[in-house]
Amino acid sequence: MIRRWQRGATLIELIFAMAIMLVLTGSFYQLFGSFHQNYEVQHLIAEMQQQGRVAVGLVSREVKQAGYDPTGEAFDGTKLTKKRWVRCIHDKHPAEQIFEATPTIFHYSVDLNENSRIDNGQLSKPDVDEHVKYEWVGGTPFDSCGKPKRPYTLFRDSGSGLQEVASNIEFLRFDYYDESGNLLVGALATLAQREQIMMVRVTVRARTERKDPDYDSNGGYRTRQFVSEVWLKNM
Repeated sequence: MIRRWQRGATLIELIFAMAIMLVLTGSFYQLFGSFHQNYEVQHLIAEMQQQGRVAVGLVSREVKQAGYDPTGEAFDGTKLTKKRWVRCIHDKHPAEQIFEATPTIFHYSVDLNENSRIDNGQLSKPDVDEHVKYEWVGGTPFDSCGKPKRPYTLFRDSGSGLQEVASNIEFLRFDYYDESGNLLVGALATLAQREQIMMVRVTVRARTERKDPDYDSNGGYRTRQFVSEVWLKNM
């Protein structure tokens, strides 16, 4: 008969096995942490790109309608809007194709329902989205009229006050050009100045919601820039 010898694991073997398990476990968690961090960064980048596309896409689609007046009577100088905020004054205003044109505000009107009026004020047939204002609020948490607003956010107002359109917008600028492609400098305060606008260049730079600890530039925020040039065919 052959005797089979059996023996238990020695203390050294157990310590060695535990050391291997600890190394493997540590490597696994390190790898998992790296994957998780990379996933978080990619998620932040995707959300940032989405916010930037929403901002520049919506503005580009809508502002090209500025000044639409198929009857030729909506902006004849005799018609007033409903009480609206224009240059921080809440009152009725003469209907204008473009009310405000600054580097951070583009405020225009359009006769969408072709009834020869902007904001006719009739409850039975209200004019919707005919008086639209886009405003970007930067690092200071106040809009142009001094009202508290979320910083680094693009807002839209079509009658119910400024509503958030896109967040984490680090930079936004409207630039205005005449029909010859010349840049119109300044806030374009007068009606005659605003009537020269034929093209709007929209520059949007979105940033990630949170900092990336492995990204050294821009304080840790990753950014993407979007640019769109919109010709105002109705001006």
